[in-house]
Amino acid sequence: MKSASRKTRRPPAAAATAVDIELSGRDLPSVRAEKKRKVYLLPLEKLRPSIRIAHQVKGALNIPERIILDHELVLILSGSGTLTFGAHVINFKEHDLFCIPPFVRHAFNSGRSVCSHLAVHFDMAAQFPAFAAKLARRPPYEVRFANGLSLSRHTVLKSSDPIQRWLHNLVPLFARVDPTARLQADALLMNVLARLLQGNSPGAHDDFDPVLRVRISKALDYLEANLSHRITPNDLARAAGLSSSHFTRVFRRWTGLPPNEYVLRRRVEVARTLLGDVSLSIKEVAARTGFEDPYYFSKVFRRIDGLPPTHFRQALLVGHP
Repeated sequence: MKSASRKTRRPPAAAATAVDIELSGRDLPSVRAEKKRKVYLLPLEKLRPSIRIAHQVKGALNIPERIILDHELVLILSGSGTLTFGAHVINFKEHDLFCIPPFVRHAFNSGRSVCSHLAVHFDMAAQFPAFAAKLARRPPYEVRFANGLSLSRHTVLKSSDPIQRWLHNLVPLFARVDPTARLQADALLMNVLARLLQGNSPGAHDDFDPVLRVRISKALDYLEANLSHRITPNDLARAAGLSSSHFTRVFRRWTGLPPNEYVLRRRVEVARTLLGDVSLSIKEVAARTGFEDPYYFSKVFRRIDGLPPTHFRQALLVGHP
């Protein structure tokens, strides 16, 4: 009688390895940096970062020129040195925080001095199905946030800034096997990104034309003043003083959404507040937020919020007389 063949059990794969997340040395030309970089616009409500690697290292921080394929936060805990971004050289020291985007050439050099640092690699692939494939196969890309917000590549933190505490707590949480610990680590990363984005107002978005920012503001003011009326993308473009096609491109870059979708979501936001007023019928709430057809209002509200407006009102008023 033949014995059954036994399959060799493979150890579980790590979330990511250094090979997965960076290219360096002779591999740099394979990145094909001359290829057009795809830009992904990310509304803040869809920001769901997932941590790939989180660790704290003590020793010389000497990393030759490389490119990473996800995002990385590097917090300098002690020591000093230089970080090179292309032709730009930044002197770093304790409390410096760097946000390194994907496919940007950079290098660290602390010489022989001891330099303790903390690093967190994180990804936003869940928001972009095209990135579901293996990390190392990604073409050059860039993630931009809506509303003109951005993550500064270099931030000087105060010693009391909670970002440093959150990052310190994040590392041991991520190292634990407990899945809820990983969830807590991701939540701390969300806190870090939210605070960094909050500190970078639209005015800090260097590559967004200030004149266009003013024009978009005029369109948004027009939207708020006419929310109960019919509004088309052409109406918003006229308020901004731009052609329809140009306005759509600029508006989408600023908000992360096309004008029609942004208008619908803004109407639903206002409707959520109005639904707390029991003196208003669903039909009246629909009318006040620019929906002539209450059935269409219900359909849109459910698509965006996950509940029809009647159920949202019931949940909102639980415990109220």
